[in-house]
Amino acid sequence: MQNARNIKWIVDITSSNTDRNGNRYHIARYTRVSDGKGKTFHVNAESNAESVAQELAGGNWPGVHTTRQSVPVREYQRLVRFYEPDYLNDCNKPEAAKRIRAALRKV
Repeated sequence: MQNARNIKWIVDITSSNTDRNGNRYHIARYTRVSDGKGKTFHVNAESNAESVAQELAGGNWPGVHTTRQSVPVREYQRLVRFYEPDYLNDCNKPEAAKRIRAALRKV
């Protein structure tokens, strides 16, 4: 069990159930515990969201708390409209971490 004092980032990963073509879609909400600011992004896969969180925490896995949920496709589409997420699909881990930090400065 993680010690709550060590947690620096909370990552909430929401995935859609598979659609008719077998595709799944993912968004991840990254929340910095120190100030409670969070931002949502589209990600390629659940594992990408976790690896970016590890990069944010400076390679410190105990500093990241991850939650996952799967929802029906229509519910996922409603969430995407509500959160209006940015995209992290086209960048590597260090660049994605920079984008997240920059987005949180604007929040």
